[in-house]
Amino acid sequence: MKDMHDCLVSVGRLLLLWVLLAGHFAIASPVHADASLPPISTLADSYNVVVNPVTNKVYAANPTSANVTVIDGTTERVLATLPVGTTPLGMAVNTVTNKVYVAC
Repeated sequence: MKDMHDCLVSVGRLLLLWVLLAGHFAIASPVHADASLPPISTLADSYNVVVNPVTNKVYAANPTSANVTVIDGTTERVLATLPVGTTPLGMAVNTVTNKVYVAC
């Protein structure tokens, strides 16, 4: 079982809530804090999430499926699922070069 902790990251006017224990990913508007989107099914095994605040893109590492999911923080839609090799765990974003680094 994964450790229980929540990560809150400001994404423009949205609030990104990632609940690691349940393996769910939801984006909620601060205006309607009680309303949230249904979990994105491709993120059930996500372990690490990084945000590029310049491009408003969210990147989630999925170790079990060996890929990274790219989400548009504005539209809250999955843009791509990128294969990255085995067990992607650590990630970092360079906002100047608009590159995301993934440690597998």
